[in-house]
Amino acid sequence: MTKINLLVDDEYIDEFVQSLPKDKVIVVENNFEENKELLAQMLDAYLNDKEKFIPYYESMKNISSWFQKKEIG
Repeated sequence: MTKINLLVDDEYIDEFVQSLPKDKVIVVENNFEENKELLAQMLDAYLNDKEKFIPYYESMKNISSWFQKKEIG
């Protein structure tokens, strides 16, 4: 596959993307490569020091507690 960059008018982008043949064209977001690198860095950081990361469930409990305190206070 060949990678190209296009500038497409914001008002036309949805129609343009829908007109592309799905079996021949893959739309890659603007920052895809940068985001892929950032994700790889975060995964490495997690694998090297898991204790610094808070599990999702625990973070949701913390947010829930924070909201309850805001409602009361």
